Amino acid sequence: MKIWTDNAEAGMLDRFKNRDSPLAAILATTEEVRAYIKEDPPFAGIGNRMLQQWEHGSALSLRAA
Repeated sequence: MKIWTDNAEAGMLDRFKNRDSPLAAILATTEEVRAYIKEDPPFAGIGNRMLQQWEHGSALSLRAA
């Protein structure tokens, strides 16, 4: 089983900074989380909740813009 670490999270944040847009970063990270879910099925519960929250937050952000 893989473990989600602070280093993995820090790497994601660094990639966010280097993307052309926040949306590109969200889409790329979403794909990474989906791939991680496939590699480590016990992560699916948390991973799917993360994806739901990101979708909800993105919808709120886009609506406010």
